[in-house]
Amino acid sequence: MSILTIERRDRVALLTFNDPDRRNAISAALNDALLEAFDDLEADDGVGAVVLTGAGKGFCAGTTYDCAYLETSICTPSYVTDGEGCVGQH
Repeated sequence: MSILTIERRDRVALLTFNDPDRRNAISAALNDALLEAFDDLEADDGVGAVVLTGAGKGFCAGTTYDCAYLETSICTPSYVTDGEGCVGQH
């Protein structure tokens, strides 16, 4: 099972967060998949729009607190880490 599915419908790319057991919370794996998908889609002149959706009952419940990824995450930039774990917020 892929944590992010990508479907193309004409000029529209449909990205589905596919972790319904955790209500599609942004994790390190999903963050990485999104970054890769957006890089690919940005380079594709055939894509004119991107739609984000979530599998299951919810779109996205927020984020997980995987400190290894918070240091570089585009999702929660207010958190900082000392390399060992979460230190707190700016």
